[in-house]
Amino acid sequence: MKTNNAVFKTVAVCAAILLNIGCAETRTEREFGDSVRSVMNAQIYDKGAALSPSTEPVTGGHAGRLEGVIETHSTDSAKTSDVSKPLVLEIGSNQ
Repeated sequence: MKTNNAVFKTVAVCAAILLNIGCAETRTEREFGDSVRSVMNAQIYDKGAALSPSTEPVTGGHAGRLEGVIETHSTDSAKTSDVSKPLVLEIGSNQ
């Protein structure tokens, strides 16, 4: 009976170790997270404002850029005529 108990404990410890190894973060996952954080930080213009953002709404901006956004938003629409064209797939050669 002691042998079965020792075998059970050994198997349980090995299973716990293997399950714990599966939860570890891989190097690729860690580097991907670093890359995402780096790109997000590079997009912040004013680091001080990012740490303590204002609760006031934005009341201004670059006039030319805002006009371009409004123009694009009001005139941009899906062109359904392009979507209705048949899809042609060519597989292999026609020789």
